Amino acid sequence: MNKYISVLKESENKSDMSTIVENPEDATRFYDGDSITVKLRGAMIRENKDALFFGDNDLMILSTYQFGKEPAVQKMHFMQDDVPLGWQGEFFNDIILALLDFRDTNKRLALRVQVYDLDVTLRNMGESLKSLIDGSDSIKGLAEGAIAAFPGLTPFAAFTEPLIKTIGNLAEHVEDHDRILDERIIMESASADTGHTLLQQGYYVCFNHPVTMEQAKYLREDMTILDAKKEEFKDFSYAIVELDKKFEEGVDLEIDQKAAKLASELAGKGQSGKAALDFLRDTLSTYKDFKDLQREDELTKKEKAKTISQSEMNLLKKLRDNERIKPYISDRTEKKS
Repeated sequence: MNKYISVLKESENKSDMSTIVENPEDATRFYDGDSITVKLRGAMIRENKDALFFGDNDLMILSTYQFGKEPAVQKMHFMQDDVPLGWQGEFFNDIILALLDFRDTNKRLALRVQVYDLDVTLRNMGESLKSLIDGSDSIKGLAEGAIAAFPGLTPFAAFTEPLIKTIGNLAEHVEDHDRILDERIIMESASADTGHTLLQQGYYVCFNHPVTMEQAKYLREDMTILDAKKEEFKDFSYAIVELDKKFEEGVDLEIDQKAAKLASELAGKGQSGKAALDFLRDTLSTYKDFKDLQREDELTKKEKAKTISQSEMNLLKKLRDNERIKPYISDRTEKKS
């Protein structure tokens, strides 16, 4: 069961919380030229699946996103044993996806948030996954960090086979463990009168049981859900996803996202080795530069024709300031003079 919480305030005086709404505004929709960043702000854990064993949950938190019929991309955000009940928001990386140009996507976005208690403790897995993601010990560098965040890239990592199996199998078979929360949100870029769940700025709350507006009405700035009486909601677990028009990550994450998407499409066909991931990165990095050049030229033509929107004008400035493609762009200012 999911609820949308608008970024728009009910009044100028209400600065500490937002309200769950049923009919979002067109003003918060995503349009061509807008950037989009989707974050997993955190999860409130209310159920202890290990209570019978006198312990706390051994948590694994994953997200998956998919545009249209493109390959789904899975990301690992959190993995820790003996986690007490309450709010969890200290993630390896809270960003689910970040794209500079919304135009590059299919306009239908499916998100899935999974919170599971693992049936085996992380201490018994041999090699610590947390040290992997921290980049400590013998596993260092961006490539390895990307592998930790994107389990689908494990076939391209120069890791030992047991560790590859640990990451890949846990992510792939997470449903075999104890479910705390497993929810999907399907959003579309459409007008507010279509009846679809709109893809727009704001917060989406994933509850593991149905809720009423009386049970969950407000969201405080600390990401706590309140009921209609403005008392804290404590009935069961939930996770909060935020969509924003700010682009908050660098090109490396965007390239890793594309590599993970390609790896998902080629599942089972990759070779185990860092060189394969480097090749994918180099290829996709060049491809992205070329697409940015194409987009810059397209928007420049719209600028000359005076048909460019403000969002597209903002994007055009970002593209012209991109150091990777700037040498290949003729000076527009000199051209005008």
